Amino acid sequence: MAPAQAQAASSQVSASSIKGPTALSVDKKVGGSEKLWVCPEGSSVGWLQPHASTDSAVMTRESDTIKKLAALGFPVAKIIDGPPPTSISTGSGNVPVASSGFWMEKVDSVANGKPKRLGGPFGGDELAQKLVNELKAGDVDLGALRANLKSLHGKAEDLCEHVGELDLYVGKDGQVKLLDVAPDHTERVLGDDPVAVGQVKKGLERMMAAIDKLEPAPAAGAAGSATAGRADRVATRG
Repeated sequence: MAPAQAQAASSQVSASSIKGPTALSVDKKVGGSEKLWVCPEGSSVGWLQPHASTDSAVMTRESDTIKKLAALGFPVAKIIDGPPPTSISTGSGNVPVASSGFWMEKVDSVANGKPKRLGGPFGGDELAQKLVNELKAGDVDLGALRANLKSLHGKAEDLCEHVGELDLYVGKDGQVKLLDVAPDHTERVLGDDPVAVGQVKKGLERMMAAIDKLEPAPAAGAAGSATAGRADRVATRG
């Protein structure tokens, strides 16, 4: 799934509420192995549904997990109530509308990455640096991102008790949204595997280390010293 990537379309969806009927039309399909994401260009809301070959129960697991994370204060995309779209048209033809789908806020992001993969044993440092370089090129506030990653790192064990997978979508302001969070059909979560939890934490650490290579974090007390120095200069001029 890639909710951050809206495609060109002939219709738009209201950002505030879905009161339908709504016909969705996009140039091409966007999605992962289980879900299809349909979001017209210029809309802040899209429709997420399972592929025809996917068990529709994945949508219940996804929505339930999103609601749990939201209640715990984790940054997730909002689910928006409303009837299903009346039709879905893509560049390759019409797609049957799945009643198990739901409307969700479109997350505007510069890039996204999976912390478990970044924390894995194969090329994680390189992948993390490549992702952060992409974010830097997109004018992302890396200082704010570092702070948000640090916050997630401190709550990683709790987070992993609820998610079966995890993808971080990063906006220009350095804010992070968690997407693709559903456990698998056995309800297995990352927290069931200490190795997976360690990889998630390591992936976050590698992202923060990659940020520090581009924009080193200020030394402790440096901000306070700079403020004091400015105050002294003002007092002297006065």
